[in-house]
Amino acid sequence: MVKEKGIDVYVVNHAFRDTPLKERVDIANAISNKHMKEKVMYVSEHSNATSSHNATGLQVYTSVGNTKSDVLSEDLLKRFKQKEWRVLTDTDDGDMDYEANFYVIKETNVPAVLIENLFFDNYKDACRLMDNNYWKEYTQLQADWIEYCLKHLL
Repeated sequence: MVKEKGIDVYVVNHAFRDTPLKERVDIANAISNKHMKEKVMYVSEHSNATSSHNATGLQVYTSVGNTKSDVLSEDLLKRFKQKEWRVLTDTDDGDMDYEANFYVIKETNVPAVLIENLFFDNYKDACRLMDNNYWKEYTQLQADWIEYCLKHLL
């Protein structure tokens, strides 16, 4: 859906082999360096798991500190909440995202967010992750968010 909006998308991981984090970051940074005069953002998409197997919802991570990534994540989390989807937040630093030193969001040279799209080890979340209607709605929301970020927030 993002490509349908005329936005270039670059995949930084292999389709079925595990791509080392450094390699993903190196690819992303090379792409952003090539497009220095354009607006570029990095989105890392995941599904979460916990030892208790009962957590549910969506989370967004940015690197530690106040960065442009916080602005992007705040807008995305508001969109999730508007859908009345369960959103997990950490407001200790004044915004809703979680902050972590995850390599892919810390080492990229562009604004970066890491999305935890539900918990695959929670039965209800796993069912949603296998639901085509959910994926259509989720990917449309994400495509609209990326388009908005590139036009208005970066």
